[in-house]
Amino acid sequence: MVNGASYSKNNLGFYLSQGFDVLGNNLCKQGFLFVLAYFSTTQSHSLLLANLAITIYILPFLFLSYLAGRHAEQRNKRRLIRQLKALDLLLLLMITLSYGLEAPWLTLLIIFLLGCKTAVMTPVKFAYMSERYHGNALIRSNAIMQTLSLTCMLVAITSAGFIIGELSHPVYFGCLLLLISLFGLLSSWRMQNSRAVTSNETSQGNIKTILRIMRISGCWPFAILIAWFWLISALFVSQFINFIKLEIDGTPAMAASALAIFITGMLAGAGILEWRKPKSLGFMLLSGGSLSLLTTGIALYQPTTQATLIATDLFDSAIELSLLLFATGTFATAYIAPVYARLQSLAPPDKVARIMGASSVLNALFICASTGIAFVILEVLALTLQPYFLAIGILNAVFFIAVFGWWQHAQASSPATTNK
Repeated sequence: MVNGASYSKNNLGFYLSQGFDVLGNNLCKQGFLFVLAYFSTTQSHSLLLANLAITIYILPFLFLSYLAGRHAEQRNKRRLIRQLKALDLLLLLMITLSYGLEAPWLTLLIIFLLGCKTAVMTPVKFAYMSERYHGNALIRSNAIMQTLSLTCMLVAITSAGFIIGELSHPVYFGCLLLLISLFGLLSSWRMQNSRAVTSNETSQGNIKTILRIMRISGCWPFAILIAWFWLISALFVSQFINFIKLEIDGTPAMAASALAIFITGMLAGAGILEWRKPKSLGFMLLSGGSLSLLTTGIALYQPTTQATLIATDLFDSAIELSLLLFATGTFATAYIAPVYARLQSLAPPDKVARIMGASSVLNALFICASTGIAFVILEVLALTLQPYFLAIGILNAVFFIAVFGWWQHAQASSPATTNK
């Protein structure tokens, strides 16, 4: 076990490996959305495939998250991470080939396989961290991982549009993904060693037991609040690039810059939480409800010029849109981070990993449901993206009005428990 002073330096290979993993996977997903929006010959297929890409990637979490957690407990985590990074390299090679063949449905299949890899990787990396670090060292290690993930996500979202906008063919983008994956694989060979947990050390309990424990410990409301966040996020992010292109005539660089502002707002939200440290569930619910007004504001935004908008317009004629995006990212973090913390604190210490795995399954179900909602709005009702975004805001508002009413009732009946 490492101590708190040397945890980051001694295991740099692990953090680099995970950083490249987050960067490569986010570039892959985000790049595919840009390819659909700006290289697709059929716009109607582009709209549907954008939502399918999100769902196809998250679908493996439904049947792999919990099983992968149990599997990781009895295996050498360092070896598993290396094997998964090697698989990642192979899958991104196939992505590059699919771009060369101009076969978006083949790309979707490989994105599904990448989702399988990520569904297995997630519990493995958290199990590895729990094995290597304890106490304050584990808290700091998690902080490094969260900061690294947000930073790599920001880099991926910012750069994907600029890169796609400069390329003559998506196959060159696939080659970049291959290079990033190779760096991740090489970094994994610098990780500290791990060990397999014996069957006697493994905390037993099937999925039914975990679900019962979640009910008894009061985890379910917070698990649902988290899953709802991912449903709204999937509806919002999957069509945002198409929204920038079709509704306000923005370039790929502008779409990438807009997403970067959104992620920067999420980082600002993390800073506010560190300063504010909210304890009341009401603050979290108000933050989640505020997303409805912000999403509605984005949907109703009208550019002041008829010309094609470029990235610099976000800080000039489209400053209102920039502020809306930044505020949306800030309130998103102000909502989701404390709710996650509340779920982790309610979970029994020896069941945290499996309860978080069960929460991941619920998240995946809600994200899959987002594709059905998008299909009804875009295909069945044949609405444009502006009413689509308005529908997201209304749906979110109705949900949080209901949840806030439930919370007020619970607070009145048991204020000590609610404000614990």
